[in-house]
Amino acid sequence: VDILHSGGGALGQQYKGKGVIVGVVDGGFEYNHINFKDANGKSRVKMVYDAIHDKTYLDPDDIAALTTDDSTATHGTHTTGIAAGSYTKNGYQGMAPEADIILCTSAGYSSGEKFTPVFQAQEASIVNSIKKVFDYADLVGKPASVNLSMGSMLGPHDGTLYFCQALDALKAPGHIVSISASNFGSNPMYIRHQSENTDDSLQYQTLIMNSMLQYSENYDAMVDTWSKSPNLFKTRLAVYDIKSQKVLAEMPIMPDSIIDEQNRFYYIDSTSFKDYYIGNFVIIGQKSNENNRYNNYVYANLTATKEQPTYRLALMVYSKKGETLETWGNRYSAFLFTYGCPGYISGTDSCSVNSWAYSNNNICVGAYVTRQSYYNPVLKKNLVYMDAGETGDMADFSSYGIKDDGTVLPDIVAPGATVISSVSSYNRSAITDLICDSLIAADGHVYYWGAIDGTSQACPVVTGIIATWLQCKPTLTVDEIKTILDATAVDDYY
Repeated sequence: VDILHSGGGALGQQYKGKGVIVGVVDGGFEYNHINFKDANGKSRVKMVYDAIHDKTYLDPDDIAALTTDDSTATHGTHTTGIAAGSYTKNGYQGMAPEADIILCTSAGYSSGEKFTPVFQAQEASIVNSIKKVFDYADLVGKPASVNLSMGSMLGPHDGTLYFCQALDALKAPGHIVSISASNFGSNPMYIRHQSENTDDSLQYQTLIMNSMLQYSENYDAMVDTWSKSPNLFKTRLAVYDIKSQKVLAEMPIMPDSIIDEQNRFYYIDSTSFKDYYIGNFVIIGQKSNENNRYNNYVYANLTATKEQPTYRLALMVYSKKGETLETWGNRYSAFLFTYGCPGYISGTDSCSVNSWAYSNNNICVGAYVTRQSYYNPVLKKNLVYMDAGETGDMADFSSYGIKDDGTVLPDIVAPGATVISSVSSYNRSAITDLICDSLIAADGHVYYWGAIDGTSQACPVVTGIIATWLQCKPTLTVDEIKTILDATAVDDYY
């Protein structure tokens, strides 16, 4: 990106994102970080949209009075700095340092994924935030590059998810969205199974692992299973002891009755496993109108009754012979393991890409390693944020997958390991753990920079670079950008 900023070679001018909007939908913003100001100290943030309270800030004085949306987080401050940070004196400026900035606090960022209707409302809020950016950009006559360093493992991963359809509807020249691939490239969270046993018998079973469970902490586990057909299939939850290799308790096979022609059912249980877990289990099943596939979704909010238990939740799936079934565990709460127990199967990382990235209207971004450690002046030592692999390699955590048409995801990979960018001064833990640099401004406020790993960090690299391209050609489409990436990116194989 240095040659773009300098205007060297055959470019003839500098490309720093001038005349372009960079929108960031995220959380953990320090709205007035010095990294978001121009050389004269004027804020480059033209709009703040608070999706949680559905409130828009456009007046510069109102924006200047804002502090942070979340004092426990710094994610949005970091991603915005990567995409569009303009402070240059420490060498940590962003990709598009002259772009205008829009910050959107997302309802989906902090509230998490739970039941399907709630999750759909969160998706709608996030899409609405993206639309807010594009509407403002159209109003002022500028193109926009939007960063979405978030996502979900829930959904069919086929582009029919509500979010994907809504994002597809926003497709237009000069309106570009980049989405992070997710950080589960080495985690067993996906099962694809061709049913071979007799009709309606047990086809496969897996054990759900959450690392927090052994400490009896409360956690949410979500597992989403989809058939490739509209045919009903059933699931059962059980408690399985991995030491004795015995089933300790089990729920009925669900559904035990059909509610309507869509095979829709809803089951909640808080007593079947009361000797082992405190909490609720919810199973929701229905045929999707969007893709004519049957879906069975399990949500569990649990606390183990024993310290460091040897038992785990088991998911058992029953279907007709010949059905193709796919199961995803969601995020860190539901990895799919065997624990060496006979008759159980483990998940793989082969379809671990964020389900939102299956939209046809986005650039899906993975991560590779460009830095392995950083110096923390508070702790006075070099630190490794996460061991992501060797420099130049694809980051171990970077998710990947494939669409039904054979398209491989992510579309592109960018630096995502130990990326240094602005962090929020309102998040005290980030200041201690992540800090690489700090600045005491003339008004006495202290600004910070720190290192974080993730495809969340790789994504804004691409978002910002696309902003510089839009400066050159404001009408670029997402398909044209994919063609350019395919023609100009360095090819590597893993």
